[in-house]
Amino acid sequence: MIVILLVGTNGMPKSYAESPSAQEYQIKAAFLYNFAKFIEWPPSAFAPNHAGLNLCLLGEEPFGVALNSIRGKTIRGKEVVIKQFAAAENLERCHILFISA
Repeated sequence: MIVILLVGTNGMPKSYAESPSAQEYQIKAAFLYNFAKFIEWPPSAFAPNHAGLNLCLLGEEPFGVALNSIRGKTIRGKEVVIKQFAAAENLERCHILFISA
């Protein structure tokens, strides 16, 4: 089945508007969003004055516009908030942490 799928997609036209890395990060953004749907956080994981689900990026931001597709969506009633950090400080309010190498 996998071989058929790989062979079947090999002849499909490719989009030249985006580089493979842009498509890679679109897939990663979708994975992070869908992964978060299956996590149950305790109520204490959310600050009383901010009910958002914090998706944090540590290091360089490789996603470009790929994160725009999930920014502001809701998961279990919590709005997805994207936060960028240059150093590993103040990460205690992150619900999901993506570390860029």
